[in-house]
Amino acid sequence: MGAPLEIAGAHKRTEKGNVDEYYGGGSVAYASPAAACAFVPLAIREGKTVGVWENGEIVEYIWHMDTSNSGLVKKPVLGPPGSTGPKGDQGIQGPIGAKGDKGDPGVDGAQGPKGDQGVQGMQGPTGAKGDKGDPGVDGAQGPKGDQGIQGIQGVKGDTGATGAQGVKGDQGIQGAKGDQGIQGIQGIPGPVNITTDEEMQAGANNTNAATPLRIKNWFTWIKGQAQSITTRWNFSLLNLVPGADPGTPSNGDVWYNSTLNTLRARINGLTKTLLTVQTNPSFIGSGERVVSVVDDGTLNTSTGIIPFMNVDTDVANALNATTFPSSGLASITPANNKIFYEGQFANPASGALYVAIADNYIFKIK
Repeated sequence: MGAPLEIAGAHKRTEKGNVDEYYGGGSVAYASPAAACAFVPLAIREGKTVGVWENGEIVEYIWHMDTSNSGLVKKPVLGPPGSTGPKGDQGIQGPIGAKGDKGDPGVDGAQGPKGDQGVQGMQGPTGAKGDKGDPGVDGAQGPKGDQGIQGIQGVKGDTGATGAQGVKGDQGIQGAKGDQGIQGIQGIPGPVNITTDEEMQAGANNTNAATPLRIKNWFTWIKGQAQSITTRWNFSLLNLVPGADPGTPSNGDVWYNSTLNTLRARINGLTKTLLTVQTNPSFIGSGERVVSVVDDGTLNTSTGIIPFMNVDTDVANALNATTFPSSGLASITPANNKIFYEGQFANPASGALYVAIADNYIFKIK
């Protein structure tokens, strides 16, 4: 293996493709796995990843332990979480670092010299206490005096000063911590099995992974399948695509007929036009109308309601301008194609009372 290349600053690649020339053979990717095998030397194949153009996109291949041409396999494509691959072997734990040497104990300070012991004689005043320090040489035992009269208790001598505390030795330097053992290599994830469109439609496979393309294909398929909805769905807007009446409608079907521009429904084995005044061809005319029911159950308003008294000005002018014979019967022709309908009465300004025996055929009552 050659020496590694170290660059202190940032590296900017100005050409397309991976920074590793072997990734795409000097291009963005190889045209085929065979082209990659022809370009990458056998000696550097282990662990090497290459890119291959397939169906308009770059698919990555890798050599694991097998560095032959047949050992070049596709890298697994991660989809939604699938089955967990086998766990890799535990890495060997690194050796524990050696414990640092313990520092030498500090040197104790020297003890101050012990004061000489006073000569013992007759009980008298106690000699002053010497300074405390290192044990000194004991004073010579004085000769024992004769027992005499006990003297007066002498004044206790002052306590000798305490010797200075020796300086504590420096703390020993702590040993360096041993290096952390190298962690074991993570095991290679197990392969992910992609479900097929047929398995998605059957809904029976619960182990393979579904890719976004498989989900899209399934949704396109399910929209073309008849569905039975057994509970209430609430819609803020529902659009029925205009078209012709269905060939074999079922009871409960509702659709929009683009020729009649009406909503239609299948009710009790018959196709009905839903009641809409503006678009229903059976609802014609203006003013007060008679609503009738035809044989197929459709409502019809082709017949208008004629008022009892005709108060039209053109009809009144025609009546006043007509001379009635002694029989009291005459026909009139009102202006503007107006009609004095059969069964109507009229009482124009002249004060006479008229009744229509037939349309525009009048009997003068008085």
